[in-house]
Amino acid sequence: MKEHDSTAFVDSGDSKGRKRQAQRRELYAYLRKHTVSRWMAAQTLNIPLQSVCWAVGQFCKADAVAVVRKGKCAVSGEWVEYTTTDPEKFPKSNQQKIFSDEQG
Repeated sequence: MKEHDSTAFVDSGDSKGRKRQAQRRELYAYLRKHTVSRWMAAQTLNIPLQSVCWAVGQFCKADAVAVVRKGKCAVSGEWVEYTTTDPEKFPKSNQQKIFSDEQG
């Protein structure tokens, strides 16, 4: 598993781009320490939910985030995905086991 850094998600140099980049870095660091829903992260960090969802989508494209579990959100009460950017908490893949069973 490769180590990820939030600096991979860089915007243009304008002030709006710098703000989005700062928000993504803050979100990335927060998700490294906390396993929470997107809504919980948005509420805690005071970042618009749309921005959080977009950033998590970018993290997904870079394999820098994983869904750890699904459950009821502590804020909204809806069924949601709890995500993390901490590779140590990523679910273990069954892919290697499948291939080793076929060969053996």
